[in-house]
Amino acid sequence: MTGIRTCTWIAGALLLVSFLVLILHLSATGEEFSRYNLGWNGTSDFFADLDHHTVTYITVPADLSKHTNTTLLIIAPTRTITAMEGSRYRDFVARGNTLLLADDFGTGPSFLEAMGSTIRIHPGNLSSVDRAYSDSSLATAVFVKENPFLPAGSPLVLDHATTLEGGTPLLTTSVFSWVNETPNGNLTGGDVLRKYTVMTEEKIGNGTVYVLSDPSVFINGMTGPDRQFRKNITKTPLLIDTYTSRVARIGGIAELIHSVRSNLEYKFLIAALLMACILAAWHRRII
Repeated sequence: MTGIRTCTWIAGALLLVSFLVLILHLSATGEEFSRYNLGWNGTSDFFADLDHHTVTYITVPADLSKHTNTTLLIIAPTRTITAMEGSRYRDFVARGNTLLLADDFGTGPSFLEAMGSTIRIHPGNLSSVDRAYSDSSLATAVFVKENPFLPAGSPLVLDHATTLEGGTPLLTTSVFSWVNETPNGNLTGGDVLRKYTVMTEEKIGNGTVYVLSDPSVFINGMTGPDRQFRKNITKTPLLIDTYTSRVARIGGIAELIHSVRSNLEYKFLIAALLMACILAAWHRRII
């Protein structure tokens, strides 16, 4: 009988470990830019490096009214905000805060318009002869004006960035750059070689809006080339926008798992059910 119980305990332990491994696997996601995505196009590395004692997650625009002397980071927004919500973001900046929007093909243009910014994001993949790797879409941007995110002489590696108009340019590509007119990204006779703005700033009230035309600088695949840029963002108290941004996106069964993990009541309920099962098994002398 003792031998049977020992085997039962071992089998139960193996099942528990297998279950925990399965939960860890399912809790990840393949959603691009998601903080829960451990793949090359996720942002898990960036969020793992944050000091979570100085980071606050913004789930609704109304929460912005509580904060001063902070930086709000918006990565790859997909939600179209209303004029009322846009005014909340504008008021946040005007009180002396900083807003950094990183977007290329999301809802960044409508976001900027809703908050009354004059900066515009233009479609079209940017390529350059001056690039970090063999792919022309991995263009390098260089410092043109003092900014808090990148020191002079430090290039920023881009990944399929777009172009910007308006504001005061902070980072541009070299003069040997163009916006792709062909799917393969090769330079053609119709492409215009010139410098393109990829990061710009605009003063609103006592604060500043910064726009970067490439959210990919935050993905896991760009951790090495753009580490300094990412590190400088975290030097001040940081707010992360999860209302418009894709960083909180999960999808699939992972969404259910993360809902349970983030809800204390669900955790107590599951713990109680597990304890009840153990007690029932012990009472029936199964274990």
